[in-house]
Amino acid sequence: MFFENKIERPVYGMEGWGAWQVMRPWRVTGGLSTQRKRLRLEPGSTDRAGVRKPDFLSDPGHHWSLRSLVTPAPRHEIDVLVRGVAALTLPVVPAYTAIDARYGWRALPDLELSVVGQNLLDPRHPEFNAAPNRSEFERAVFLQARWFR
Repeated sequence: MFFENKIERPVYGMEGWGAWQVMRPWRVTGGLSTQRKRLRLEPGSTDRAGVRKPDFLSDPGHHWSLRSLVTPAPRHEIDVLVRGVAALTLPVVPAYTAIDARYGWRALPDLELSVVGQNLLDPRHPEFNAAPNRSEFERAVFLQARWFR
């Protein structure tokens, strides 16, 4: 038996990223990525699920991010990232916007201590898989120590 889905998958999109050094201690970066799929079955396809397969529909139509990194004083950094992701069609996953923030202090030339907050807008949000058994990313705040060699 020979199986061939015969699905054409032209995908269109664009991606753009940029950076701006606002002032010496402040840098802003951002970007946007979009994609559109125009799926269709070719004549003679025996694929029963066709273009409605979850594998074909599990990509967001767009995502974007904006990041600000400030060095207010030597050995201190403040980093804020805002990102947004479009909804997924199948399985249904709502769009979300998230904010992550970090304050870092270079206590020693080889040691950085940080306070990090992730997903600060919501107590939790899903990013993939179907409800009700899907994992959700929760808000988190933690301390971090990084040793550089």
